[in-house]
Amino acid sequence: MEYVTRDRAPANARAIAKAIPEAKQIVYRFHLVKNLFSRDRLVPLLA
Repeated sequence: MEYVTRDRAPANARAIAKAIPEAKQIVYRFHLVKNLFSRDRLVPLLA
């Protein structure tokens, strides 16, 4: 398996890394956009 899609939960990332260490993890686009525009991350990105 080359790629695995997942949400951004750390537990999911750890489980995938343990079960399929060679797979590249891809976060759902919804979560990337949500994180990009979240209040706590927007200021550091623009600073």
